[in-house]
Amino acid sequence: MLDEKSLSQMGFPIILQKKLLEKMEQMKGGSTKASPNISEKSVNELLNDLYKQVFGSSNLIATLQTLHKILGNLVHSPEEQKFRRINLENPMIAEKVAKYPPAVALLELAGFVFTKNNHLEYPATNPQLLANLGFAISLIEGFGNRVGKQAINQPA
Repeated sequence: MLDEKSLSQMGFPIILQKKLLEKMEQMKGGSTKASPNISEKSVNELLNDLYKQVFGSSNLIATLQTLHKILGNLVHSPEEQKFRRINLENPMIAEKVAKYPPAVALLELAGFVFTKNNHLEYPATNPQLLANLGFAISLIEGFGNRVGKQAINQPA
């Protein structure tokens, strides 16, 4: 679960930590939805589909770590263009993310959209969308901890 300590360890700025924690607090009111576009159920369904498609736990962990890093970089530095655009033909991204439709769908669910030349781009950086990213990150971490032997937020 996201808390001040885990957000701090992930390197989130204090102001963003507060915004994410406020959003998580709002979500405790009985609803698991972070927004109309993202819910715990939809993220977990994609993670389960990913689990079924990825052969070998080391491949799964590498894919989850890559997703975690992509989303974490964007939350940590939302204005950095290099974190807002993903080239799906980049060899590392192609191997760890793009070849698994559930991984790409998870990025879309988090707010990335397809653009020309086989890229995904994150078009906006409002607090609600950043809270969605934080929510997705926490679900990826939890899933990784259930299926893997190492923490997702640590390098492979």
